[in-house]
Amino acid sequence: MKGLTGWQADIRRGLRRVVRFPQFSSWVVLLIGIGVGGTTAVFAIVHSLLVRPLPYADSERLVLLGESFPRRGSVGRAVFPSNFEQIQERNRAFEEVAAFVPDVQFDLVGGGDPEEVHGAVVAGNFFPLLGATAFLGRTLLPQDDVSRDDVVVLANHLWRQRFGADRNVLGSQVLLNGISYTVIGVMSPGFDFPTGTQLWISRPWEAHRATNAGFMIFSYFRVLAKVKPGFSSKQLQGDLEALARWLREANPQKNEGLLLIAVPLREKLYGELRPALSMLMGAVCLVLVLACANICALLLARGYARRKEIATCLALGATRFQVVRQLLAEGIVLALAGGAVGLVLSTWIQEAVLSVGPFEVLPASRVERGVAVWGFAFGATLVSSLLFSLVPAILVTKGNLSEALKDAQTLSAPRGSRRFLRNLTVLEATLTLVLVAVSGGLLKHFVNLLRTPLGFVPEQVLALQLSLRADKYPESTQRNRFLDAVLERIRSIKGVRDAAVVDWLPLSGGRFQILVTYESSLGIKSTDTPDLNLTTVSASYFSTMGIAVRTGRSFREHDLDRTSPVAIVDEVAARKLWGDEVPVGKRISVQGVWCQVVGLVGPVRQDGYGHPSQGQIYVPHQQSSFPWPSMYIVVRAEREVSQLAKSIQQQVWAVDPNQPIAAAQTLESMASRTVGRQRFAAVMLGPFAVFSLLLAGFGSFALTSFAVSERTREMMIRIALGATLRNVQWTIFREALGATGLGLSLGLLVLLVLGRFLPASYLEDTDADAVVLLSSGLMLAIVSFVAAYYASHKALSFNPNAVLREP
Repeated sequence: MKGLTGWQADIRRGLRRVVRFPQFSSWVVLLIGIGVGGTTAVFAIVHSLLVRPLPYADSERLVLLGESFPRRGSVGRAVFPSNFEQIQERNRAFEEVAAFVPDVQFDLVGGGDPEEVHGAVVAGNFFPLLGATAFLGRTLLPQDDVSRDDVVVLANHLWRQRFGADRNVLGSQVLLNGISYTVIGVMSPGFDFPTGTQLWISRPWEAHRATNAGFMIFSYFRVLAKVKPGFSSKQLQGDLEALARWLREANPQKNEGLLLIAVPLREKLYGELRPALSMLMGAVCLVLVLACANICALLLARGYARRKEIATCLALGATRFQVVRQLLAEGIVLALAGGAVGLVLSTWIQEAVLSVGPFEVLPASRVERGVAVWGFAFGATLVSSLLFSLVPAILVTKGNLSEALKDAQTLSAPRGSRRFLRNLTVLEATLTLVLVAVSGGLLKHFVNLLRTPLGFVPEQVLALQLSLRADKYPESTQRNRFLDAVLERIRSIKGVRDAAVVDWLPLSGGRFQILVTYESSLGIKSTDTPDLNLTTVSASYFSTMGIAVRTGRSFREHDLDRTSPVAIVDEVAARKLWGDEVPVGKRISVQGVWCQVVGLVGPVRQDGYGHPSQGQIYVPHQQSSFPWPSMYIVVRAEREVSQLAKSIQQQVWAVDPNQPIAAAQTLESMASRTVGRQRFAAVMLGPFAVFSLLLAGFGSFALTSFAVSERTREMMIRIALGATLRNVQWTIFREALGATGLGLSLGLLVLLVLGRFLPASYLEDTDADAVVLLSSGLMLAIVSFVAAYYASHKALSFNPNAVLREP
């Protein structure tokens, strides 16, 4: 109890001293606040994504099953229906297995304007397996698999946005792809699996009517499974190998080379974000260490300024432990104040990280500040206080301080203390170079990506997706007439420069790969693998998208005639098929139809920045007889294109009032999402790198200032004996630059080690070449130079005679 009372008294005295020196205290509190705030904000996100249990029952036992055929170069996420039945019956590892099909497009009519929504077709045990309950009504159940009733469960956000959160929606009818469904439930707000799903229907294994082609058997399933309790990963792998072996033997032609893969659900949802979050967490921890190093230097310098006070306390009977405890209590008070500021800052930093990062998979409600986050913040604050206050307290009270009572001016800091301060400066320079170099490399890579030509001009282009069901447009001529009428009306809108239609829009993530037969100088040849994309477009597509026509021509209106099929190829496809031969005038067989190549266009990066073009073959949509389930309308505007979205929708509904339209998107925003991870790393590490530069400069300033204050009398004696002020200044200045130079050398060594031993995902975007390293080192050297020069310049402001006359 006596010790507790002593601590309480020390805390009170520490609080009074903090208030007594507001400028110093404010600087320390701000430094620790930024460090603790950054680490807490990022930890909250990391904990929510990678540590806290998912909002599903027994989430750590949930896995996604997939089939892989390494010999075919296929690592699939899906399972064939026939194999699924055998897995369901013969497995020993799973407590429950559920099939589902994600990303199914539905035309929704009812509750508002016609709309295209993303749904999922799931088995009746899907929701019970996840332990998911409905907010209103009920979920789909196993009995719905055998019932002939068409029922649907709505996502909570769809219910609120489209149905106005009307509780009477239960039992109402909605049209999905022209079929009436009864709403039986609304899911809870936090349920979002598969990610982005707006509604769920049942019976994925049937020739289900909820498809754009009328009746279509789903050719694959996604499989969600729950591992039995106590079943180890080794046992799971053994069971999957046995299942795969049995499937290969049962159907050797279809399952040749088959492997079964189980991926934990958490890894599937958030695994791609792990490298970026790890890098960001490392960056904020480095900033916290740098902040502690600076505060440590401040407290060390301040402690030597109080050496007469400390010596007096010791002379009056205080023990060294009591003095250290008092200094430590002052550090704890500063740290707690900084921690409180950090908690406020962490909220803003967290919002900034979520707004910049690719966290569409993470609802804001999932980032919770529970016991773990608050405990981390308190632990970071406590550890920080020990880091920056304990060592200075020990060093300041070390040695014989009796001389301080006689003459404070003659008492210099021990050599060990000066060496410790110099080592802090070296550490700051090392860590700063690592952070600045990695950040600079990421920024360089990101800028280079943005400079990569996409093959089209995304600015001022808006895309809308239209669902074209086969039951509504059974003939391709009907579909083409509808699309042509829509394009004509859209072109009449003021501010629209041009409009076109396309089936597989660049950046949308879709493609249709085909095998082709082609005519060359060596005769008729065929491709071995389906590595060319077939895209169906209207005549104005290339001018609307800004795709350059290299040779020949683009499509024309007279290409409507199906008796003379034509095609256009891009440079990548032409190189794959004909090498250096000119493709214009040659023939190519597309889905059994021989077409004459009339044009050569530039390559298009279908998947966005950083993804090479795979080769495109374009055919006119008027000549295509394939019943594509949907088409995109792309509109190029003369002004801000987003302002035209409503007008474009009205023109579509003027042709067909019941035509569902997916949400309009600009190609700029779609292109930006393709570099979301790179942008996140570059943008988020940048501010921390700049802050670390400032801290490194401050460390150099502190080292030089401390050296000047400790050696003032020595320098004045040297001047009195004939040394120039410039020589004295250079002596101090050289010490600071030497510490920075050593830090730069160590930082370069650390970067080399990181590049060699850390996982590639940490530095795959860094590209830390000589230019980046040189620039980073130069920036750090300049900052340190300016800080050291400013501090050492103080040596020129002293009057040697006045200093030497002081007792």
